[in-house]
Amino acid sequence: MDEYLTTNEAGKKVHLTPHCIAYQAHHKQIDAYKTSERKWLVKVRLNDDRYKLVKVEVVAESEQAQVAAEPPSKETDEDTRLKEHFDQLAAIAKELASRVQELLYHKSKGNIYQGNIIDGLYFYGVPFMADLGELRKSKVKSHLARAVFVHYEHKFGKSPCGFWEDVTMENVTQELADNLLRLANSRAFEPCPRCPVCVELAGIEPVSPDSIPAVDGKTGEVWYMRPMPPDF
Repeated sequence: MDEYLTTNEAGKKVHLTPHCIAYQAHHKQIDAYKTSERKWLVKVRLNDDRYKLVKVEVVAESEQAQVAAEPPSKETDEDTRLKEHFDQLAAIAKELASRVQELLYHKSKGNIYQGNIIDGLYFYGVPFMADLGELRKSKVKSHLARAVFVHYEHKFGKSPCGFWEDVTMENVTQELADNLLRLANSRAFEPCPRCPVCVELAGIEPVSPDSIPAVDGKTGEVWYMRPMPPDF
């Protein structure tokens, strides 16, 4: 039995995030159609008591040859750019993970430094961590660090720190290092509605930058809550 559902409804049945489903719909990988600029209805199929997304039918070999001879479509170009975006963020995540590991090492040795994983560490005013990618000369670009941060929260839920500059010797954890190493693999990334690049390339509906991510413990799906008003 087939039926068309919203990305949220379909996600609950097939155990995928709505953003992942919207990405597949945008790139015509599944049977779907738009109801508005950024909203989709996607077809799901019940088979052997399990729901699955209905994939787009594979075209005949002669049609494939014709498509191969045509110039790359806009969708193909966007797909490539999205992968490049994820590769770039994965490299930043790897660099941040190495800085967290270095911080954990010195914490375990009882060394006390001031600073954070973005601006560097200092011992009585002397810069440290110069061996980590020449930190003072090649500082991680702020917009890329911010993009990794919103993807981190999209993958793992609300972070205990407000931003990477908040990660210091006092609050650094091994869990943070492990999660960043997971993100260092670009395949761990998926389109995030708080990342403007993903919104543009994947055609997903954006959410407020200050919305609060939360992870469903059963499905692993990330959903977003609106922030409380200041006078709440």
